[in-house]
Order: sequence, then structure tokens, then C-alpha cells
Amino acid sequence: MAPYPHARIARKPVWTVWKGELRLLRLYYLERRVRELERLEASPLRDNPDNAESTDNSLSARDQNALFDAHNASPTPAPVVADHHGIHMGQDNRSPAVPSPAVSGSTQITRNQPLAHEVGLLSLANNTEPKYLGPSSGISFARLIYESAPQSQGLPLSLLEGQGTHKEPRVLPPTVTGRALSSDASSIPPIPLPSPAECQQYAEAYFEGTYLYPFMSQQGLYQLLSQIRKYNESSTWNHALPIRLAAAQVGLVLSLGARFLEVRLGSNFDSSDLFVSAMTHSSQICLQDSVEGVQVLLLMVLHSFYSPEGLNAWYLLHTIIASCLDLGLQRRHEYVAESNSPTYRQAAQRRSAIFWSAYSMDRTLTTILGRPLTLRDEAIDQPFPGLDASDEVEEAATRWDSARITHHPYEQIPSTYLAFIYSLRFDRITAEIKLMIYRVSRSPRRFPWPSNISAWQRETDQACKNLLTEVYTQQRGISVCGPSSLSGTIVQRLEIKFHQCIMLLYRPSPQLPYPTFAAIEACFGSAMKIIQINTELHRFRNMELSWLSAHTIFVAAITVLYCLWAYPAVRDLTPATVPLSRVDSALELLTFLKRRWSVAEEPCEKLSRLIALTNETMRETAENQRGSATADDITTHPTAGTQLGNGDSMVPQEDGRSLLIDELGILRDLFDLGWLSDWGSDPTQPPVWDTSELMMGFDS
Repeated sequence: MAPYPHARIARKPVWTVWKGELRLLRLYYLERRVRELERLEASPLRDNPDNAESTDNSLSARDQNALFDAHNASPTPAPVVADHHGIHMGQDNRSPAVPSPAVSGSTQITRNQPLAHEVGLLSLANNTEPKYLGPSSGISFARLIYESAPQSQGLPLSLLEGQGTHKEPRVLPPTVTGRALSSDASSIPPIPLPSPAECQQYAEAYFEGTYLYPFMSQQGLYQLLSQIRKYNESSTWNHALPIRLAAAQVGLVLSLGARFLEVRLGSNFDSSDLFVSAMTHSSQICLQDSVEGVQVLLLMVLHSFYSPEGLNAWYLLHTIIASCLDLGLQRRHEYVAESNSPTYRQAAQRRSAIFWSAYSMDRTLTTILGRPLTLRDEAIDQPFPGLDASDEVEEAATRWDSARITHHPYEQIPSTYLAFIYSLRFDRITAEIKLMIYRVSRSPRRFPWPSNISAWQRETDQACKNLLTEVYTQQRGISVCGPSSLSGTIVQRLEIKFHQCIMLLYRPSPQLPYPTFAAIEACFGSAMKIIQINTELHRFRNMELSWLSAHTIFVAAITVLYCLWAYPAVRDLTPATVPLSRVDSALELLTFLKRRWSVAEEPCEKLSRLIALTNETMRETAENQRGSATADDITTHPTAGTQLGNGDSMVPQEDGRSLLIDELGILRDLFDLGWLSDWGSDPTQPPVWDTSELMMGFDS
């Protein structure tokens, strides 16, 4: 007889809530428990004297703990189902299809096990026995948060409430909820696939669109596709990878490829259905304790970049980085690097590509969202994929050039990883910039500062320029390029990464609140170029249609306006029509992106109003200057450009800066624009543009 009465209750399809609606989730959980207890009350098992005492005691303690957790606003351990595609994303007391040595049955969070006793349990090095590490170990809580977090497009989850992001939940298909999970391939029905021709198109579209994240092997994917087709025909699985894990990888790759084609061609290729199928398999296996599982998690992050149906990339990446550390992917393995076996070399390249893809995604998100780095570079000695030596990784990021020339010239880089390695070099420079001048604590006792911050800034600038120059030499069609080459589109996207580095290096920061005029000029120029490159990419349908693009374009446009408003000398660098035309282009790009990404809607409104105000103010200022400019005026009211040389720090004009701060509101924090108000404030400076009357009409 089952040890608990509820073991005999037939499971029904479970309704849960998506989009983080925790209140409704708690209410539903309590209602479900009450109904279950009512059924137990009427169960004949309660009349069995052999089980009565143990049954009553276990139910009492378990249900009290469960109700306590719900009352204290902890996410209940009920399975989480994506409302818009009916995908099971949680773990319940049905065992995973592929048992994980890192997660024993006693340590899984189920609906019968409250969260309270799980918070301090963590399994190390794939041991079956968990170790108690105290309240700081929040692995179980983090897993629940990751499972319930909606696609946020980089916005805080609290802002999603009341914005129409919640949809009516759907029940999980009975074919999933009603079937016992099993690792036996014979119990798994045939896995639906598109036609061979469609699979080929989707796979090619995927690899063409993800060259900066080459953690999936093209040859390995085609092998899995072939094995799944054979399984559908013969019900026999002959691959080392568990069938559900293989189905999850293949399904997510095909879903992303179909998504890229849908965006490019404006047609429907059923990417959502492929995503549903893949997630149905991935929800029934443990992903965190294997290299192949981490690949599935990385595919989920990519899906969140390109599809509004995706999961929350920020939470996923924390899970991925933790898994990489647990698997040792950040460390170099000498026995692999020194082996001449092709199998070992392929395994080493795969581990490296997986880790560095996670690293690159982390650097991208932390830069765009203005958040701390998840993993510091000094914890890494894994060489870049395709390279045996890790000397470049162990050098400072700005010294990539000397390490590269000494140990691995570009001719030795495999074509699969050429663009990726150039991208990683920019990512490492980004990480160094954030550590040097964007740290909250600037105490030299906690982290050594460079002896000369200006010299370090110049060295970093030159390292970025040298890297971009080498990228240009590798562009396809250039005579000096080697056997590997980069397409024009890849070069443009690497250019965007270069200009993001320059903006991060030169805009106001905690360490350099008052940049020099040369720094502001460089920041202004890079912001202009980011908009220009994205406009050119969009013209030929090559712009990445992700919410990351919306963040990048909006920040670049606001940076252009910030430089115009806060630093008058910038207006002498180019005719006023040029930057205004550029921000108009940014508005057009954001208007296009907001069709798919809600994160671009409010920036479109803010940017439109700021452009109108800037046009009006500059026009009136020019008219006033033409009517009243005299030699005495110039002597009495010199501009910032005449007061300061290129080596002097510039103080932003408070009037123009405050205008942007007031208008942007909370968007400053959502799009990493906090530097507009956090640093560089000097209210003693006189305003350059008298906008008092204009602002009165503008506010209304």
C-alpha cells in the first residue's frame, strides 16, 4: 500500500499561472490543497487502522508547512506552465525522465515538500548527497524564480504588472500530464519533425544567425536529426544522448531557425509549435548537471532574445553560469588540451564554446542592462574554442594583441570560431572597463586601481581600435585575409560591439564623472555610428530583431541628445541637421521593433517628444544667436568649447541634463541611463538653453 493516501489520487491537468502572478498562484494552490484534503477525508484509506496514525501525522506537518510557505509569499512548488503554449516548466514528485546524480529524490522540490527546508541544500560536484550550506545557499529558491519568471525584455518584473502581460492560463495537454515519465525510449511516442527540406532550411538559418554563439555543432545536430528520424520509423534509439535531451536540442534549434526565417521573410514557419514540442521534452529532464543540458539552457536564452514567447534571459543565465562552474567549464583541462585524439580535441572545443558563449551572453546583458558581472575574468583559464593556448585569456583584456601575435595568429583560428573570438575580445574589454570605472566601491584596498587612470583609458581605447582594424582585414574580399574570412554583416555587428565599448569607456562614470571634451566627442561619435550601422543593417533586413537591439538603439539615441543638450561644444562638431537626422533614424528603428517588442513602446514615445523639443529649442536658439550675437556677447558668454581644451574636464550643463532626466523618468534605470543623473551634477553652472517656457508647454 502506498505510504501516503494522496499517492492513489488520479492526477488531473494542472492549471498554473504564468507571467509571475504570484497572488493568483497562491490562491490556486490553497484551493487545490483544500480540495485534495477533502478528497482524502473521504478516502477509504483513512479507515485502515494500520495507516491511520502515520497518515494523519505526515499530512498535518506537510500541509502546515506548505500553507506557511504560501502565506509568506514564497512561490509554491507547484509546476509552472507557460500560459501561452502550455509547456510544463516545473518539477513535481514524478521523477525526471533522465535521473540526475546531482539531484536525489529526497532533495527535489515537489508539491509535498515545502521550500523552507530546501533553501540551504546544495549538491556539489554531482554528489548524490546534498550538503547544507546555510541560508546563503538559495539554489532551490533560484530555481523556482527561474521557472516562474516571465519574458521581461530586460525590464524589472514588477513593471510587468498591470501592463497586459498576463494571459489566460492553459492546461497542460493530457498526453503529457497523464503519462508517467520514463527514461526508456520505448515509452516515448514518435517525435514530430518538419519535412527533411524544412529541417535543412531551419538548421541553416539557425547557424547563419548564431555565429557569435557557436555552442552547437552543425555536424552533431544533423546526426541527432538523423537518429530521431530513425527512431520515428523503428522506435529504436541508438545514440549516447538521451532521447528527450536530443529532442529538446533539435526542437529548439529548429524553432530558432524557423523564427529567423519568419522575421526575414514575413511568413509563418510554425516556430511556436516547434518551441512547444522542444520545451515539452526539456521540462521532463534535468538540464543543469550535464554539458548537453547547458546547451539546451543556452538555446532557451537565445530564444528569449529573439522571441517574445521566450523565458527570462537574466534568470536563465545565472543558472547557466552556475552550471558551468559546477561542471568546470571555465577551467582548462590539460589532459584534453595535450591529447592528440580527435575525440578529446572536439570535446575540449565543445566545452570551450559552451562556456564562452555563456560568458558572452553575460557580458552583453550586464552591459545593456547596467548590472554587475556574474563571473570575474580572473576565475577563468579556459582557452578560446579552437585554440590550445590560454595565454591570451590569462593576459589583461587590453593586451590581446601581444598575446595573439605570440601564441596564435589569426591564420590558426578555425573559420567556425573566427567571428566568435573577435567578439569575445570585445567582451573581455567590456568586462575590464566595468571593473575599472563602474564599480560601486572605489576603495583601492578591495581592487587595485591603475596608477594612471587616463593612461589606462588611452590604452583601452587603442586596444579597441587595433581590434577593429584587424576585424576589417578579415572582411571577405580583402586581399590580405587568410583562409577564414568575415562577411560584411558580421563585420558591421562587430563594429557595433566596438562602439559599445567606446561609449562605455568615455561616458560619465563613477570614476570619471567629468569626461574631457575628447571623451565626450568619442562617446558622441560612437553613439551616432551605432544608429547608422543598425539603419544600414535594417535596410537589407540584417538587423537583429531582438529586444537587445531596442535597448542598444535607444541608449545610443539618448546619448546623442545628451551630448547635444549637456555639452554645447559638441554642436560645433557637425551641422545640427546630422545628429537630429540620426536620432530620427533611431526613432524609425524603434517604431519598427515595437511591433514585436513591448519594451520599445515607451522609448518611442519619449524619444519622439525629445526630438521635437530639441528641434524647437535648437531652432529658437539659432534665431536668437543670429539676432543678438556680437563680439561683446561672445566675450561675455563664452561657450564651453572656447573655455575648455581637449584635455580638460567638461562639466555638463545642468539645464539640458535635467531636462533629459525629467523626461526619461524611470527609463533611465531600465535602459542603463542612470549615469545621466548619478554622476557629473554641478548645479552651479548656468544653463545654456533657456527652456523654461518651452518646458511649460511641453509638460502639458
